[in-house]
Order: sequence, then structure tokens, then C-alpha cells
Amino acid sequence: MLSNAKITVIIPNYNRSADFQRALQSVFKQTHLPDEIIFVDDCSTDETSQVIKKYGDQIIYKRNAINSGASASRNAGIENTSGNYIAFLDSDDVWSDTKLEHQIHYMKLNGLEVSVTGFVAGYQGKAGGGL
Repeated sequence: MLSNAKITVIIPNYNRSADFQRALQSVFKQTHLPDEIIFVDDCSTDETSQVIKKYGDQIIYKRNAINSGASASRNAGIENTSGNYIAFLDSDDVWSDTKLEHQIHYMKLNGLEVSVTGFVAGYQGKAGGGL
């Protein structure tokens, strides 16, 4: 059912070199891998550009010309996507291993063009926390 789903994951990032690797690893562990990952660096001043190099061609790296915020970074990612499904992941969040598989399946089954998911297993290291 997911065979014709071309999935792009867009990850906006600003100064989260210590966190974004966890986010990327959760994408790489998906039971249905995305076709492309676009990482948009919003002019980070930390070690982001050095750390991201280790991922090579596993991701598409874009850097904003000026610091513009998360929404502008998401839009920059959208401008560079080739997927027909787009999933956003903040650079300090992680996904369950089946997130993309279940979400895309549900969308196709129900003829949806847009869906939003949310689940908090822990917030800032505190199990059972929430927003």
C-alpha cells in the first residue's frame, strides 16, 4: 500500500548539534524509510555544520542565508522536496520506529491529503510529562 508513496522528511535546525543526531537516527530506524531527508540549518553558530558532514549523501543539507526561524526553514525544505508526502520532524524530537508507515497507511486508507500526529512519551527527560 505504501509502494507509490514518495516520502520527504524535513528537519529544521538551529543550534541543536547536541540533539539533532537523535532525531536523524529515529528517521533512519523507520520501518518505511523516507525517500529523502532535507535538513535545513537556520544559520546555526554551534557545531551543526561539522556534525552534519558525517551523514554525507544520506541527507540533503540546506543552509538559510540568514537566520529566519523554524517556519521559514520548513518552507525552504518544502521548496526543495520531490516527495508527494512531507513529514516534519523538529531537530530535538524523535519518532517511534513505525511512525511513517502507520501515518502514510492511514492517510492512504482514508483518502487524506493532510494529517497531524502527536504523542509525548516524555518531555525534557521526565517520563509521563506532556505539553
